[in-house]
Amino acid sequence: MQLKEIGSRNYWRYYNLFDEDKVVGCVYIEHTNKLFLSNFLIDSKYRDKGYGSSMMNLILELAGDKPVVLEVEKDNEEAIQFYKKFGFFQIDETETRYRYSNKQLS
Repeated sequence: MQLKEIGSRNYWRYYNLFDEDKVVGCVYIEHTNKLFLSNFLIDSKYRDKGYGSSMMNLILELAGDKPVVLEVEKDNEEAIQFYKKFGFFQIDETETRYRYSNKQLS
């Protein structure tokens, strides 16, 4: 499994998750003093096969000591439980979304 950068713009980098030569997922990550995840996605044919967990582990490895932050729709209980499994906790909310982090932000 490999998380490969395929492009960038300003602070944003675009990654694909590869299983051998197949693209099974993607994510956009803003790199600043934290990593902000956007569009964390596993292709529907590859869901429930551990690819999401693999991608999250690779992202956490990439982050090192930096916090990882993301937003999730309030009604997406499956995603919320997935992120909590990796130690993410709610740090903020809007009308429609929760913001989660794996570390306290300073």
